[in-house]
Amino acid sequence: MTRKKRVEVYALWAIAGAAAAALWVTFKCLPLAANKGFGPILAKSRQAALKFHELIETNDEFEAVIKPELDIVAYFPKPAIIKASEVTKLTNRLFETAMNDNKEPLYTARMKITPPLPGNRFGGDFWDEPEVTVLRSVLMKPEHLAYIGQIYERLEGHLRKIRK
Repeated sequence: MTRKKRVEVYALWAIAGAAAAALWVTFKCLPLAANKGFGPILAKSRQAALKFHELIETNDEFEAVIKPELDIVAYFPKPAIIKASEVTKLTNRLFETAMNDNKEPLYTARMKITPPLPGNRFGGDFWDEPEVTVLRSVLMKPEHLAYIGQIYERLEGHLRKIRK
């Protein structure tokens, strides 16, 4: 092993150790309990994700990839033709439109997924490409819960602009 590689290995160990130490300190300062510390923060974040998922599922404009387990919601706007390529195109348009709106910008993230999700709900014809791009929203602030309806309405408004 060269000296350079040895230094890189130690650096990786240091990073992992620092992350572990940071997590330990976080849990010492903000205990992971249902009624104190980090618990109520995580609970509100999870409630926001579940509420956002519910809004997506009860509307014909969007489709959730899966029900969120934590505070991350993966979803996509439904195109006229449900194919991976069409989902990716519409997702990218919505992402750019929402982010670049001068009056009401909305920042989401994109992620690429591969079979079987979400094509297993739409049949084998869904996958006309090896992957599909969907939107991802991380609702990690407890304040998101109070604004989740407004966030959804803004997202829906951007989609309406695209569909005109």
